[in-house]
Amino acid sequence: MTLVEPDPLDADPLGGALAPLRRRLLLRLAVPASASELAPEFGVSRQKLNYHLRRLEEAGLVELVAERQRRGFTERVLRSVAGFAVEAEVRLAAPAEVHAFSEALAGAMAEVVARFDRPGGRAYRVVGAGQAAEALDAA
Repeated sequence: MTLVEPDPLDADPLGGALAPLRRRLLLRLAVPASASELAPEFGVSRQKLNYHLRRLEEAGLVELVAERQRRGFTERVLRSVAGFAVEAEVRLAAPAEVHAFSEALAGAMAEVVARFDRPGGRAYRVVGAGQAAEALDAA
């Protein structure tokens, strides 16, 4: 397992895959739905939801299950493919602790993966990422 350092020039190094709206979408999409169906539930436009859904699809976290023709456009129905989710909040006292925390987390993940990884088993993509809470609140 390797630790990937974010590019400091990249404004959104993690692709926002764990932004609050996207986390809520992943939970909601345990039952398949389209952006048109989700827009009223989330209080945002269909276009904005489509943007976030496409980013989740690119990350392999949701998949297309159906396409329907609706009033001149193709409605895409998606579902979450996440088998599990883990989320925690940590408060680091100094910026220098970010690297040490990342190294410790990568080591812990490597140990857990080594413990449970089985040849021929079903593959799961496990991602550990962090972003300052202030940045998440603004998303």
